[in-house]
Parts: sequence; C-alpha cells; structure tokens
Amino acid sequence: MFNNTKKSIKSVTQVTFDIQQLLESQFAYVWVKGEISNFKHHTSGHMYFSLKDSRAQISAVMFHGSNSKLVFKPSDGQEVVVLAKVTVYAPRGNYQLVVNEMTPAGLGDLHQAFELLKQKLLSEGLFDAKHKKQIPAYPRAVGVVTSKTGAAIRDIINVAKRRHPGIPLTVYNARVQGIGAAEEIIRGIDIFEKMRQVDVIIIGRGGGSLEDMWPFNNEELARTIYNAGIPIVSAVGHEVDYSISDWVADLRAPTPSAAAEIVFPEKSKMAEHLTQKSIEIVRLLQSTINIRRKHLMALSSSYGINSLPNRIRYSRQTLDSQSDKISNLFNALMLSRQNQLRSIEKNLLHLNPDSVVKRGYAIVRNETGKIIQNKRDAKELELLNIQLAKGSINARVEK
Repeated sequence: MFNNTKKSIKSVTQVTFDIQQLLESQFAYVWVKGEISNFKHHTSGHMYFSLKDSRAQISAVMFHGSNSKLVFKPSDGQEVVVLAKVTVYAPRGNYQLVVNEMTPAGLGDLHQAFELLKQKLLSEGLFDAKHKKQIPAYPRAVGVVTSKTGAAIRDIINVAKRRHPGIPLTVYNARVQGIGAAEEIIRGIDIFEKMRQVDVIIIGRGGGSLEDMWPFNNEELARTIYNAGIPIVSAVGHEVDYSISDWVADLRAPTPSAAAEIVFPEKSKMAEHLTQKSIEIVRLLQSTINIRRKHLMALSSSYGINSLPNRIRYSRQTLDSQSDKISNLFNALMLSRQNQLRSIEKNLLHLNPDSVVKRGYAIVRNETGKIIQNKRDAKELELLNIQLAKGSINARVEK
C-alpha cells in the first residue's frame, strides 16, 4: 500500500536533490565513449553538446577551464572519449555529464592530437635547447618514475648495479599506460621535487602502441617536466618512438637502459678519468715551464750574456723555484683529491641501503616509496614494504 501521508510528500527540488545525490555517489567519475552531436561553443567559453551511440544519448558540458587545454577542436560527428562526472541539472531536471578531459577516440585522431600539441608547445618554446638543464656527471642519488612491475625498471636497476652500485636509486611506482597514468607520473615528479634528495630523475617505460604511450603525450605532464627544478631524462619506448615528454625533457634517451647508461657513471672509468686529467695537468705545466725557459734564453741571447748576468741568473733561479713549488703543490693536491675520493667512496658504500640491510637491519617504505623513520609517519591500515637482506615483505599497519 502507498503511504500517502503528508510527511511522505516531497517537493520537486527535494526529489531532484535525492536523484542528484544518488547519481553522483554511484558515478563519481566515468570514462564515456561516444559521438558528438549538437555541438555549441558558447561565447562564455563553455562547450555544450550531446554524446550518443546507436541506441542512446546524454547531454554534456565542458567548462572553459577544462576545454582551454584541448589540443584539437571538437565537432559534430567526431567520436571521442571523455572523463566526466555524472550530475543533475536541476533547473531542467536532466542528468548530464560534466566533462573534465576529452581525447579523440580513433588512431588517426590521436595522431592529429599529438601533432597539434607538439606544435603548440613548440611555439611556446618548451622544446628550446636553452631551457635544458645539465645532467650531472656524478649524481649523488637518482630517482625513477615508472611501473615497479615493468621491464623498464629491471633494465635500469641492472645497468645501475653494473656501472655504479654505490649511487642510491629511489623508485616511485606509477602506472605508465591507461586511465590516470599521466597523473601518477606527475605526482612522482612532484614528490621528488619536494624531497630534493635526488640529483636527476628518469621517467619512462618500454615500447608500445601510440595508445599505450599516450600518458607521455599529456600537456600537464609536459609542463611539469618543463617547470621541474631537477633535471629529467625521458626514456619512453624504443629507439624509433618519440613522445611529447622526450621533446620537453632535459635529455631524451632511446630506451630505459640507455637512460641508465647516461645517468650512472661507470665506477672504474672515474678513476681512469682522474688519472688522465692528472697527466694532462702535468704536461701542461711542463709545457708552460719549457716555453718560459726558451723565452728567457732568447732574451739572454738578444741582450748579450754578459750584459745582464745577475738578472738572468736570478730569473732562472726564480723560475726553477716556481717550477718546484708548482710540482709540489700539484702532487699535494692530487694526493688530497685521491684521499678525498677514497673517503667519498667509503662513505657511499657505508651509506648504501643494501649494506645497511645486510648488517641485519630492514628498510620500511610506505606506498609512495617514502622511508618510514618514525612511527608517526605511518598511518593505520597503511600498506608498507619491508626490504630485507634477501627479499622483501609487504605488511599492513594495525596499530
């Protein structure tokens, strides 16, 4: 039986509000694919249109703040994929989509969107070489933003261990394809920027189709890379694949392995480089001394040996004395630098997290990869990863 008491009677506004609450709780955000129809770009900057398929249609709006980031011009008949919130437009009692993102659905349209975004950022100067930051030759620590389950991170770790295991490597786990991947990559860069504990960041993934690599063609990600204070190396795909991230990054590597080869200096080559520089300095000093001696002999010959005997003798003694001082100073400097290098290497090995773990300790990280040093840093029910000398353990904070 129907309850027809006055207490059960609701106003139109109340019913509409109830429907709105129900819809928005069930469909916070949803990806929708459909064909644009009844498209209108209002003078206010907002876009109004419908999305339809063969059996249904739904009204949609994309406000100016969101559609200003589009790199293509929507039009009737175009098939698109949108990220939208389902809500109710109360004045008309209609449900609608409030669109946040829009991407062409077809592969041809993706190529078009890619080229349009590339030309847009190129015209703004985001690819200019003058804005590129120098990649450090000897980084103290390296950050990587990629999927912890992908082949890219395994390649990077293998190269890092082979070339210089003493340099700490921190990985931010992020999806590298699909919905929300670009946002996770951006979040990883932002975290490294705030921590300021790495000297260079590698972002990337293995090869794939244009759709697979589409997160690296995201405009917001491109601007995040451009504005980052830490140098960023982009290593997306195989050698023939290019992305927007490759052009805007401070350096483009053809593969993740190649990025690691660039970023991690080879430990054995560092000592060879120092020795070679030492030899070059000695040769330069010897050459300078010889040139000065020849010049002095020429002056002596020009003015006659007997005309300036005391001056020449004094100049020769002074030159020999300066030569000995330079040699002694250089030898002392080289010995100091070699001792300093050994000390740095010893400290790096001592501070290496792997070395600490091997002594019986463990390293605890939260879901973002941050090391937990204080119980206040952990949250109840938060997932933790505990790294041991052999393997790791996943745990959850109970109390």
